Amino acid sequence: MSDINKKSEEIFNNLKKYIQAKYIKKQNEQVEIKKNIVDNTYPLVVFETNANTSDYITQDTFRLDQVRNLSFEISIFAININQINSSVICDELANLVCYVMTQYYGMQGGIDFKSKNINAAKATKYVLHFNCKWNVKQNILY
Repeated sequence: MSDINKKSEEIFNNLKKYIQAKYIKKQNEQVEIKKNIVDNTYPLVVFETNANTSDYITQDTFRLDQVRNLSFEISIFAININQINSSVICDELANLVCYVMTQYYGMQGGIDFKSKNINAAKATKYVLHFNCKWNVKQNILY
């Protein structure tokens, strides 16, 4: 597994744990956190690693560091659940995602897109983007 895949897996697993611990369940439903879209599953959070190929080397007098640009797209899907609007569910999940990505990992980003009634289930979809630089040697995100 490449360094980027390991780092992406770490971020995905921490995001998943945080959402599962903090999400307020509506009528016993479970939120799914996946790396690909699951049909007819709501609410759903889909974590995707974008092409993270931009590498560059920084060098000062004492060390040589490899820095990579990391970029993630996270989509949230929800439907109305027992009088609870799908936008309310998406907002709650987006707040949890934003907390992990910006506060815990220090990434830049947030909600880029909101859409209602995207399919036959009349689901709401939010799309969030986050990016940062990663010093591979020191394992620092900034």
